[in-house]
Amino acid sequence: MDIVVTGVNSFGSKDHLRSNISTLYNSIVEYFGENIMPKSQKILNTVVPIIKLKFDLSEYYTAYSHEKALPYVNFDSIETINPHIRVLSVDISL
Repeated sequence: MDIVVTGVNSFGSKDHLRSNISTLYNSIVEYFGENIMPKSQKILNTVVPIIKLKFDLSEYYTAYSHEKALPYVNFDSIETINPHIRVLSVDISL
């Protein structure tokens, strides 16, 4: 999944943009933690800085299904779900 956030620091310096991305990255990592998000990376020294995330959906459902109205997904059964879709890869650019 690719997410593009527009209108953030459009006219600021590259350093300010990198700072905004670092702040967003730190907030995401702190909120979800390593169980739900086993891989995360911020790439700042490119033309378009991005945040790369990988979510373990089975861990997410275990942690949040009681708080939110999420549809039931049986991640433990190979017959009901493809193991390759247990992970959601997300790239965020500002």
